[in-house]
Amino acid sequence: MNTATCKRIAEERHRVMQTFLDDFMREWEMTHRYVNEQLIRE
Repeated sequence: MNTATCKRIAEERHRVMQTFLDDFMREWEMTHRYVNEQLIRE
């Protein structure tokens, strides 16, 4: 990451990965809650 282009690419990749992880964790939490609710009802 010694050039401006490489730095820009790295920043974009970081942003994309962070967005992916945020979405994944939000979905994981919703699924986890759903599974726990189903187990409690049964």
